[in-house]
Amino acid sequence: MTLDPTIVELAYCLTIYRVQGSRYDYVFVVMPTGRAGFLQDPRLQEVARTRGREQTYMLVC
Repeated sequence: MTLDPTIVELAYCLTIYRVQGSRYDYVFVVMPTGRAGFLQDPRLQEVARTRGREQTYMLVC
């Protein structure tokens, strides 16, 4: 996937719990494989997936 640099702007890193109830145009969720335990929670994944108005990207690294 190639990302269009015109849609990316400097932002602050927020936890999934912190953004609960908030919406943003584009959201990137970074899911490190070494700490996959807490990311397996379907409720947490649902909150992460629903934060982007236009698009939410789930990045596993």
